[in-house]
Amino acid sequence: MENPGALAGATGAGQSEHAFKSKEYRLRAERATTLCLAIAECEPEDAAPILWEALDDFHRRGLPGAPLTNLMTHATEWAGWATESELKAYAVAAARRMPPATRAAFLVYLGGVA
Repeated sequence: MENPGALAGATGAGQSEHAFKSKEYRLRAERATTLCLAIAECEPEDAAPILWEALDDFHRRGLPGAPLTNLMTHATEWAGWATESELKAYAVAAARRMPPATRAAFLVYLGGVA
């Protein structure tokens, strides 16, 4: 085959290549590269505490924090960035802790929301 690249465009390879060149992808790649270079330039005793704190912060992101606004606004904002697994876990745990009458009313309410 004289021009193997010609077939790539015909099979849609160009489309996936374009997706990797999106502005968001390039920005994320640039930030990750900058982070890696910065870490490599640090002394281990300087980098380690910062990295441990960052990892701990990433881990805590899934937990709802103390409300800074009214409770429902805070819960709505947290639910907007929580993972599906987190939403399910907190919803089930919360429902289980409700008194039976409150849980029954809550389930009726949910039936009307869906």
